[in-house]
Amino acid sequence: MASPTVFLAIALVHLGAAAFVLTQRNCNYFIAYVALSFFTGLVLLYVSPVLGILKLTVWFFALRYSIRLYNVLITLANAIDLALGGIRVALTRRQHILPRMERYVANYARHEQTTFRQTVQARGGGARNLLALVESYPALRASQTFQGLLAELVDAENQVYARRIAFNEGIRAFNTELGRFPNVILGRAMGFATRSYETVEQNL
Repeated sequence: MASPTVFLAIALVHLGAAAFVLTQRNCNYFIAYVALSFFTGLVLLYVSPVLGILKLTVWFFALRYSIRLYNVLITLANAIDLALGGIRVALTRRQHILPRMERYVANYARHEQTTFRQTVQARGGGARNLLALVESYPALRASQTFQGLLAELVDAENQVYARRIAFNEGIRAFNTELGRFPNVILGRAMGFATRSYETVEQNL
């Protein structure tokens, strides 16, 4: 029968390594801890077969759960990054439309060109503000070219809105999964952290 000192040493090694991994929040350290846990399971199997088999069984199921959790969190994190990239594309498209509209409208409203520029370049609601601005220019409203540009701008803003929703929904799903127990411990030990709902433009 193994000495209690052996069991105590194994327990202390585990506790110390676990505390270190939790404070470092690094995936490489977590992998090293998994390897250490397996090694101590083999040692325990040698000194006490019953406890060794029990520990390796627990280790196996814990490893399976950790792998599944890692894959889920990686998938959710990639979805957030993809949504953020989609917002970048939509914002870039919108910003490319605005100068074209400004040049076209300048022919009809030269004396209000500064007001127009400030209106359409304001973040959010540009298309609605633009409609209000051109109400006094019937010829402009009837222009097929202007209507085409306006349709492009409305579609671009709708894309920004839709992708912003996808971005926030991705953050919500990620934070919810990470916040569950025991995910909150395992996930942080693997280096994951909750994402912020900051204004999207601040992340671009």
